[in-house]
Amino acid sequence: MTTDIAQGPVDVTVGPEMKPWRTQKWLTPDLLHRAPGARFVAVDGNDGAQLEHPKGGPLTWVRCPVKNAVGVARVGEKWHWLVTPNAKANAPARTGD
Repeated sequence: MTTDIAQGPVDVTVGPEMKPWRTQKWLTPDLLHRAPGARFVAVDGNDGAQLEHPKGGPLTWVRCPVKNAVGVARVGEKWHWLVTPNAKANAPARTGD
């Protein structure tokens, strides 16, 4: 798969499934994956996804747990991170909240 980002086309693979962080106790995996849309964004230097609420408007922002993520994509019924195909670069970026 190839996607366009600011630096030009980049080869990407489907990475791990998007999951809520432990601090987002109200956000269940079911609610997260029912979001009709998501955008890959950076907030305060942290990569993540801005999810849309099923009834319109924003739902929440979810941090990306892997390095070198370049986007998000719906695969089947679930949201996943799009990552560059470098196994070492896709190691978990952080372990805490």
